Amino acid sequence: MMKITALLGLSALVLAACASEPTPMPTLPEGVATKDFSFVDDSYLRGVNGSRNTTPRGRPAAILDVTYGLKCTADDAEAGLSRAKKVLDDKFVVAPFYFQNPRERGAWNRSAALALGGTGCILNGFSFTTRTTDPVETGMWAIRNQVPPAKS
Repeated sequence: MMKITALLGLSALVLAACASEPTPMPTLPEGVATKDFSFVDDSYLRGVNGSRNTTPRGRPAAILDVTYGLKCTADDAEAGLSRAKKVLDDKFVVAPFYFQNPRERGAWNRSAALALGGTGCILNGFSFTTRTTDPVETGMWAIRNQVPPAKS
């Protein structure tokens, strides 16, 4: 029994040593003049099947209005904002979570912040609201925006 415990402890130590450091969030240079912006983009939230036996239960697909708050360097603010908008719009055509919970919401926030690297802007705020869950409207939005099929 002692050998198994020691082996498991050694395995955990080796795995912890091999774990990579988290990617640092992009930052702006210290003391540089900045300008704050916010813009609203839309994103497709896939529907999820569920039943009374699953937690959480299913929900229909939705179109989200996502508000991004950005802080850009003042000398290149408009160009940086334009680059940031394009990056976020391209990356988040489909919302990267299934259920509204703090873990998935935080992952989306981190992913958006990391995507802005090299644009001259950093993420300063993030929120979203549901615009619609109407099946016809969400389906037409998905077709217009060429939403790829869900991965199995």
